[in-house]
Amino acid sequence: MEITPVKIELWLLLAASLPAVAQPLPTAPFTAYYQASSQGVPCGQGTQSLKLEGQQALLEGSGDFCLFGDANNLTRMSWFNERWNTDSFASQVKGWFPVVYRGKPGAQGTMEVLEDGELIEYPDTMPPAIQGAATMLQNLPLLAKPGQDVVTSYTWGDETRHYRFENLGLTTLPLMDRSVTTLHLRQTHPRKSRVADFWFAPELGNQLARLEVRRLGILVLEVEMTQFHSSPMPIARPQNH
Repeated sequence: MEITPVKIELWLLLAASLPAVAQPLPTAPFTAYYQASSQGVPCGQGTQSLKLEGQQALLEGSGDFCLFGDANNLTRMSWFNERWNTDSFASQVKGWFPVVYRGKPGAQGTMEVLEDGELIEYPDTMPPAIQGAATMLQNLPLLAKPGQDVVTSYTWGDETRHYRFENLGLTTLPLMDRSVTTLHLRQTHPRKSRVADFWFAPELGNQLARLEVRRLGILVLEVEMTQFHSSPMPIARPQNH
């Protein structure tokens, strides 16, 4: 059968008229508020919000968490293959060591990061990961399977960090004057003196509900969600081209 230019043009027109199939997104738009404390003393607070733009999301976070400094992050993500993918991020840290990081996908899908406008060169032994830190936190509860740990990595500044998160299963936490079912993941650092526990709440958009950071077994930082506001999930509509 001969394929003529006219037949090719007709086929392209037909393909362009077919609706694009939208994948269901894992969360609705939201805004979450957090309170930080150290040794029982309040020492900071933060917010995080997510806005949806078609199959993309704009994730914005800001906070001042005790000695960890004042930080702002803006990440644009796309939902593909049942996980969030980093399209770009911009992070600014203020305080004693101020710095601005900007990242986007580079060669072979890994992150390309600039520090204060200068492209960071990564060693071959520690190439950049495929996602930024904010995207990793959004993916963590989605990647966790019952009874299985989660191994993942993210690129932050000039470092690529690899972590195993021990899956400790579902547990109930008192949160915002009620009981909330959460997924408990424990991050173990190569230096065994550092441990961080994360609790994500499926009923609250799979967002971080509580964080505890320990050094040498001492609880040095607690972060807990104090408010959560969610918007109705927009109806996915086919897109005509």
